[in-house]
Amino acid sequence: ITENETLVLTELESGTKTLIYPNPNSGKFILTTDVDDIKIYSITGEEICFSKTDNRISIDSISSGMYICYITKNNKVQINKLTIQ
Repeated sequence: ITENETLVLTELESGTKTLIYPNPNSGKFILTTDVDDIKIYSITGEEICFSKTDNRISIDSISSGMYICYITKNNKVQINKLTIQ
């Protein structure tokens, strides 16, 4: 992790942390825990990406800006901010 990179740590359930790395990124990032699915939305509410099984996310055509990630695991939802540069 370099000085300019930020980690986003949150908990889906007690003791289980999900890490989005790197954040900010260029549209390619990983989740460090297994999740049921991830949905990424623009600030205006448009769904940008949906993935059911892959912990490595690559969105080639995504524009720079702030996005909201909804990560679901065991019927619990975690919400994270994601920055694309």
